[in-house]
Amino acid sequence: YIYTHKRIPCLQDLPIKLRTCEEVPPPCFLPSESTCPSCPGPTPPELSPSKIVTSQATVYGISYVKKGISVAEKEYPVCGNIVRFQDYTSGFHNFNNNVLLTLPLCELLLSGLANKSTSGQMLETLSFFNDNRYHHQTVRKAFHHFLSLTNFKFDFSCYQCGHHPPVIIADANWKLAFDIP
Repeated sequence: YIYTHKRIPCLQDLPIKLRTCEEVPPPCFLPSESTCPSCPGPTPPELSPSKIVTSQATVYGISYVKKGISVAEKEYPVCGNIVRFQDYTSGFHNFNNNVLLTLPLCELLLSGLANKSTSGQMLETLSFFNDNRYHHQTVRKAFHHFLSLTNFKFDFSCYQCGHHPPVIIADANWKLAFDIP
């Protein structure tokens, strides 16, 4: 459901304010769905009332790390599917209901990755400027989750295969995104 219905468009297609201006996180993140998208029929069933999953979530942003945020989820009473908050238009990305990232932080980490700076280096640089302590492994995993849901506009070409080759072979630059033993 998340991969098919909650894909994040290419960041360049999002409004500049959404990508660059951090919002203050709400006290509780609630899913926006009101009916079940999976159940067939002309009138899908209503969702059950939202239920708080955690009240100790952490929101990581460029200028703040805010702890003690609540995250709620809703359940479909007929099929039993559970839906959680995942709405990029709010300016936040939900990783696992315990960790949320702001879109400006994701944009910054992505631009650092494009310029051959690791996410750890970017987070360390940020912590020098704002005295926030980022849990690097957690933020990196959340950032990779964000990347997996993002639609990118790839424009690769190969002198042998032409434009948009079916296979792209990575080189040592992958060390910027993944752990290398």
